Parts: sequence; structure tokens; C-alpha cells
Amino acid sequence: MRDTFDRARRGFEDQQERASDIASYWQMWNCELDAGQIYNGRNRLYAPFVFEAIQARSTRFVNQLFPQSDRHIEAASEDGTIPRAQISLCEHYVSETDLREQAAALSISGDVEGQYNLYIDWEVGNRRTVSRAEKPVETPDGNEVPGEKVVDLTEEDKATGGPTLEILSDRDVCILPATSPSVDAALSAGGCVVILRRWGKRQLKQMVKKGTLDKKQTEQIIHDIEYYKEDSNTTKDPAKTMLSAAGIKKDGRGKYALIYEIWTELEVEPDEFRLCQAFMVGAYKVLMARRNPYWSDQCPLLSAPVKRTFGSAKGVSLLKPVRKLQFFANDVLNEMADGANYTLLPITRRDPAYATSPLILAPGAIWDVPPASADFAHMDPTWAQGAEILANLKTEIFQVLSVNPSMVTQTTKKKLNQAEVAQEQQIDILTTGDATRVLKDAILNPMCNLWMDLDYQFRDYAITIREYGEMGQRAELESVPPFELCRKTTFFWVGDELVRGAQQLQQKIGLFNLIMKIPAQLMPHFQLDLEPIICDIVETGFGARIARLCLKDTRALISVDPQKENALMQMGHYIVVHPMDNAEEH
Repeated sequence: MRDTFDRARRGFEDQQERASDIASYWQMWNCELDAGQIYNGRNRLYAPFVFEAIQARSTRFVNQLFPQSDRHIEAASEDGTIPRAQISLCEHYVSETDLREQAAALSISGDVEGQYNLYIDWEVGNRRTVSRAEKPVETPDGNEVPGEKVVDLTEEDKATGGPTLEILSDRDVCILPATSPSVDAALSAGGCVVILRRWGKRQLKQMVKKGTLDKKQTEQIIHDIEYYKEDSNTTKDPAKTMLSAAGIKKDGRGKYALIYEIWTELEVEPDEFRLCQAFMVGAYKVLMARRNPYWSDQCPLLSAPVKRTFGSAKGVSLLKPVRKLQFFANDVLNEMADGANYTLLPITRRDPAYATSPLILAPGAIWDVPPASADFAHMDPTWAQGAEILANLKTEIFQVLSVNPSMVTQTTKKKLNQAEVAQEQQIDILTTGDATRVLKDAILNPMCNLWMDLDYQFRDYAITIREYGEMGQRAELESVPPFELCRKTTFFWVGDELVRGAQQLQQKIGLFNLIMKIPAQLMPHFQLDLEPIICDIVETGFGARIARLCLKDTRALISVDPQKENALMQMGHYIVVHPMDNAEEH
């Protein structure tokens, strides 16, 4: 572990220049002037072009990935069945974790830093609830008084828990070797993944209570916590920078220790390597070293570059090409502001032979000088030229960051005709689809599978969620018990596909009308079944909830022998029980 800890420290030292650049990029996002500005005048303004571009990208990407129909996930199982309960459970976790808001922050962080970093974990909790209950009145000898009841308060411990999402700054994540294409490739090559943690005394005690850290070693850290805090540039806390930009001076955490969370493969048996998790601090002190605590044996860190580059695990920030353009735009804006001040306040010229006392400029002022001895000199409106330069700079920055006009809510562009609107929509679909594919394939898809693996491992109690069945069945609340079998099921994100389908709804309707007019003699070897097309059009246009109410599956009206249904359910198949069946027979 000493060698791994030394490699981790050297890894953060090697990426110190990258961390410094990321800090500068966040200053651009927060619209803070820094040392990159050349002009230093009276005004200190900032042209928020980068902020507008990144915000527009984030808004469009989130709307593309999260449709209004609240359907984001599909699954494919090994036995060919549709795991509707698991899909609904995963959809429930999308809502519980506020994934839409988290995805917006993750998109902004990825564009600014050039890397998506998301840490998946499971939080186990316990909540004590109080409820009212009617109890019969008892006599001193233990007999109940007939017809009399009293309202009593009862307390009940209720198990809670669920997946948690943590967006990490790329300055706190180190992947070794740095030339690995992914986290899994780095671990397979004998490397490691290191995450910097800054935990205060209270959080350290919570980690001991959960069993994450060793009690004896952690108590020594709590006692000497100041000794294990590093203040070097390589371990500078990114959260403090963001808090300062938000106007918060202190985070209320108090003193904290800098802890290295290390994921690497260790030799637990002769010639047998397993993925392990370790927590270390300075002076090579190990707080915990254990095998991967997750049954799926996967690293919970999901890390992927926004734009992949050859030979590097990390990506380049999207703001790097436009950094100097943003500095130039700030200089032009401040020069414009200073020039506008001088233009709006004209210079007064007078003949000193007639008066040397100050001339007061005020409403109704009287100047005791000849009319020809005082006049005003106006400066040229240089700010107008600067406005044209700013417009060109904004266009160039938006072009580099792939922000098309349809992403911007307000624009002064001329009115477009129908062909130009269709062309912009097509460009937007292709551009947005390509940009969101990285976030979908590298983050959202593995995140959903990790959720279900953690649910299978940690949840041992039933949970009530909203479930959607086949087409024609109403949405209902169903209590989902813990899964007894871990079937081979793969989950994947389909929210962006539903949104693109909604954008192409008109094309679908037009093609449907064309198919309806094709005579049967032109398709002698095919049988036309329009049911899937109708279901897709209705669900795309009206959403999943309305579609399931207006299109009813007549197969649900057919009752099946209860004994056969029981046998199929015991085999693990999903069976829709007819509402008119006798429940006692089941």
C-alpha cells in the first residue's frame, strides 16, 4: 500500500497544471475577472458569453435526456421477459435522487472540466415514525371494556435507504496510469483510482459507525486532525472556490482531514488479485483496507471524458479553445464602458480671458460668460464599434462550443422561413444527440445497472412505487419486495430516444398516412400490422400515462387458469392477474 500511496501522491502532483487550469475555467463560469485580463480601467465588467453557452448546452442536454413522459429506462433480460417491476423501481430511483437536477450540474461540470465524474453509493438509514392507533380500554385486571377505545400514539422504526449520487471535481480524481482509456482499464492494468476526501470529525465518526473506517486508527486521526490536513496546490479544496463564488465564506465543516480513497487490485491470495478499497492519510497510515464491499465487484466511480483524446484517461475542457477569446471580450467590454462614460459626459471648453471660476453644470445654471467663450466637445462613439466586435466574439465562442441558434431562448436573428427552421431542427437533433451520447453511454447506462446491483445487495424490505404495465394497463402503486433472484438483466437509458421520437412525430404521421395508401397487391408476401405504429405514435404524442388509458389491450380481458398462473409465477415469470379472478385461488 505504500507504493500505491506514493503513486497516488505523484499522480496528483503531475496533474497540478490541469487542476490550475480547471480553477481558471470555473472562474470563467462564475464570471470572475482574473490575471488573464490585459485592460485595467475604471470599469470591471464581465461578458458572460461562456456562461450563456454552457448554460444553453446544459438545458438542451437535460431536456433531451429527460422527456416529459417520465419514462427514461428500458431493460433486456436473459430469459426474454420484461422486468417491469425492476424498470419501475429504477424509474423510482430517478425521481428519488433528483437525477434531472444532478444531470444538469454534471453536464456543466463536464463542459467546464472536460471530464464527467460521478460516484454511486447506497445510503442505509432508519426513520422512527409516530402514528395514531385506536386501542381497547383495559381494566386493571386485564379485561377489555366492550365498546370503548382510546387513541394512543405508537412509534415504529422504518428502514430507509436508496442510491446516492455524488458529483466529484476532476481535481479530486486521479486515474493511474494516466494513459488508460477508462477506469476499468486502469484497474485491469494494475493501476489505481484515487479520490480525495475531506472529512471532518463528525463525518469520520459516521464512517466508523457504518464500518467504513477502522475505529482505533480513525480515533487517532480525529485527535490529531490538524496534522493530516494538507494545504498544497495539488490538494486545494475545489468546494471552497464554489462557495466563495456563491457568497459563502465558510462551509461549517470545521477542521478536516485529507483522506485518500484508493481503488486498486491487491493480491489477497497467492496469484489471486481482487479489487480492493483502501482509505489512507499522510504518514502511510491506513484507516481501512478491504475487498470491494459491493457484490457486483465494480468500482463505484463513473468517469469519462466529454471529448476523448488519444492516449489519455482525461479529456480537455471545452473552454480551453475560447479562454483567450473570453479575455479579449472582457477587455473590449470594459473599454466600451469607459468610452461610453466619456461620450455621455462631454468636455466643456471656455475662454480663460473671460472667467476662471468653476462653471457648475446643473439644471437652470447661469454662466456669466459670453456665449462664444464656452462650448462642448463631443467624443466619437467608440462603443458602437466595440459592440460589433463583441457580437463577432460571441458568435465565435458559440460556434466553438457547438451552441446552435435553437439552443438560445432569446435571439435577435431575422425571422426564418420553414425550410431554414427545419434545417436548424435537424442540425440540433444531430448535434445534441452526438453530445448526449457520451453522457448516456458512459454515465447513465452503467449508473442504472449499478443502482439495481446495489438494490439487490442492500434492500431487504418492501418499497411502494408507481408501476406501469403493458399498453392499456393503468398506472398503480405497487409494493415491490426484495428481489429473490438476481437475473441477468441489462438496463439502458432511452430518454433521449423518446425525445427524438417526439421531435420526429410529424414525420411518423406522414409516413403512416403513406403506408395506409399502399394497396395490398403491392405487398403479396407481407402482412401489414399497424398496431405497433399506432402505439408508438400515441405514446410519443400523448405520453406514457395517457397512452395507457386510451389504448386498452383486449388480452387483459381473458382469464387464465389460476393454477397455471401460480405455476408460471413460481417459475419467475411476470403474469398479469385478471381483476375478476378469485383472489383466494391464487
